[in-house]
Amino acid sequence: MIIIVTKRKTNLILFSIILLAINMRLPITSIPPILGSLQKATGLPNSSAGLLTTIPLLTFALVSPILAWIGKKFGNELTILLFFCLLVVGSLFRISTSIAMVMVGTFLIALGIDSANVLLPAVIKDRLQFKPMLGVSAYTTSMSLAAALGTGFAGVIVAGSSLRIAMIILTIIGIISVLGWLPMIHKTNRTKFQVASSTSHKRSIWSSKISWLISLFFGLQSLIYYSLLTWLPSIFVSNGFSSVQAGTFVTIVQIGSFPCAFVVPFLADRKHGDAILVWILGLGFTLGTICFGINGLNVWFVSLASLVVGISSGIAFNLAIVYFAQKSINAEETAEISGMAQTVGYLLAAVGPVVFGYLQSFFHSWGPVLIISIILSICLLIVGIFLNKQKSVF
Repeated sequence: MIIIVTKRKTNLILFSIILLAINMRLPITSIPPILGSLQKATGLPNSSAGLLTTIPLLTFALVSPILAWIGKKFGNELTILLFFCLLVVGSLFRISTSIAMVMVGTFLIALGIDSANVLLPAVIKDRLQFKPMLGVSAYTTSMSLAAALGTGFAGVIVAGSSLRIAMIILTIIGIISVLGWLPMIHKTNRTKFQVASSTSHKRSIWSSKISWLISLFFGLQSLIYYSLLTWLPSIFVSNGFSSVQAGTFVTIVQIGSFPCAFVVPFLADRKHGDAILVWILGLGFTLGTICFGINGLNVWFVSLASLVVGISSGIAFNLAIVYFAQKSINAEETAEISGMAQTVGYLLAAVGPVVFGYLQSFFHSWGPVLIISIILSICLLIVGIFLNKQKSVF
């Protein structure tokens, strides 16, 4: 079924997507800079502080397939709205100084974020059928920008006022996202969605070779990124750099990934664009990681290597999101692929840093960890090459 979307309606859809996307990482990335203040206010011990990052990742991994089913049953737009209301409730809970309330709030926030993780690519596929890459670019760019600003300003807000004010601001931003999503509800594409579903595939998405390739691609990029981001500061310090320099290198990695959110969706839509991007990210991850293992490199060279790894991670994540829409026929398939891929990806992301830390403790060296990262980078390149030869899931 062909849906005519006017320019005005397209702009309204993009506006709703942007307001939603700003809350898809912000509640998580804003916590590390204020973690010390949060621990003082709640009495949260160091042994439990890591749960504030682990809870969202495990929630993403375990709940993603269920969200695809809920979206199919009740509609993607309505499902996102209801789960983002849980995000607002979770944000309110985190204003409390109770450890239990903070943990429950973090779980509710993760549920809200995951609904958009899984279903927003499907909404984009459904609502912007002729301009899906425009929607993907708006989504990933807004998400990345808000995450970066949250990391930068959360600590400033706490220092200038209080932890409570920072949490209230995050809650208000959550409410704005919910209000911005309301226009997507009053006239959903539920009828069209049902028609599309009736003619779509009858096989399980889990039996598709391409679905597994997409899941493996998303999983490998998540595993590499989260594992390196966790341990890169320690790796840099072991190479003789100061903790300040190590922190600067990690910041460069994050900055390098940001422009990719805007550029990758448009490049991937061009002829041979996705193939070129796969080679860039594969070689970038591999060469950058090799540089991290070489002692004696100067600050500028390591900064360049960090930038290359950051660009590679940005390309990998955004290309994975593009694949959700590019390799599916309709919104139902997009949601199911997204749910499957994010289950695999975030499971690997949750266990990767732990395994890497164990390997370092066992070998008393970061060498084996970096070698494994290089092997994983090559595997990511190979999976991407195979994936680009495939047309669609079914």
